Amino acid sequence: MLESRFKKLVCPFGVVIAGTNLFPKANIHYSAKLIATLLDPSSKGEVDADKMELKNQMSAAGSGLIMGGGVSVEDEDTCP
Repeated sequence: MLESRFKKLVCPFGVVIAGTNLFPKANIHYSAKLIATLLDPSSKGEVDADKMELKNQMSAAGSGLIMGGGVSVEDEDTCP
């Protein structure tokens, strides 16, 4: 991640969401809120028990999936 063009990072419940310098901060926050709401629909501040498998699959500790964004296809394609 350090060598990629992704410079904005947030990790709600361990799920990595990344954006390039040009990617709007509001979009990073929106994505983080979306993931947090998906994993903690009751807003308790912790992943709901029935969402743990999903969290594990989405987190860096699981399959390593991330949500990444840029301002264009070309911007995103330059990110590993």
